[in-house]
Amino acid sequence: MAAVVVLALGVGLVIGGVITDRLSRNNARSRTRVPAVLAALSGIVLLVAFALPPGPLALGLMFAGALFAAAPCGPAVALAIAVTHPGVRATVTATVSLFGNGLGNAVMPYVVGLGSDVVGLKLALTIAPLISLGGALCFVFASRSHAADAARQRAPAY
Repeated sequence: MAAVVVLALGVGLVIGGVITDRLSRNNARSRTRVPAVLAALSGIVLLVAFALPPGPLALGLMFAGALFAAAPCGPAVALAIAVTHPGVRATVTATVSLFGNGLGNAVMPYVVGLGSDVVGLKLALTIAPLISLGGALCFVFASRSHAADAARQRAPAY
């Protein structure tokens, strides 16, 4: 079952970019709003999944939550690249990947473990997905200036 969750994460990485590209063709602000919705969906779906008793519904929601959790990752890198000078885009891509993986894969399991010691594993796992709502808010805040920031990078340099 863990392998299926990892597969859902991989599928989410791909379709997150596809969905964002398709839904933002006519509206540049959707480049930030679509990943915001995907991140919020991830938090909500996983919160419900972990709050349910173990069973097929909870497992199915975990698969869906994993799909939504990975979906904003590709658009996040694309957003960072769009507002970055071409000379440092590789560095920015590496930095976004480092922090995303560092926080998600290294820090959060430790934080959930600490929470488990304090409030129990079920509650710690139930509230952990709320971090996705913070990510959604970051995308919303980025929507305010992203189009203008990206336009500055496309402007000819004299």
